[in-house]
Amino acid sequence: MAQQLNTPGTASLSSLKAELKARGFGQEFIVRNDGRAKLQEHTRKYTPEELRIIETLQIPTGSRCADPAVVYLIEDEAGNTGYLMNAFGAYADYEGDTFYNFIRKMSVHKSYENTTFGVRD
Repeated sequence: MAQQLNTPGTASLSSLKAELKARGFGQEFIVRNDGRAKLQEHTRKYTPEELRIIETLQIPTGSRCADPAVVYLIEDEAGNTGYLMNAFGAYADYEGDTFYNFIRKMSVHKSYENTTFGVRD
């Protein structure tokens, strides 16, 4: 069963980032145009093969939640953790296929989970 996040109600970006930080995933990985990623506060650049997906979080966006944002919780071979975030459709943060190609090349951790964040009926 997927782990539920602690933040109740509809998700906001600030509550999501606070929850990620509390879980040890407080730094964002940014995918660069050269096909590599780097943590916000580090200079090292990673290829997708050097990172693995631990969990994905689906975040409802807008009133109909038809195009959720997705957060990928990831780690490197040394155990450094962070997240990659992107929305779908018109709200996507990256142009072209750079982001999706990067994600497709990453390995998936054997304990992978998929969690929906902040959904309230």
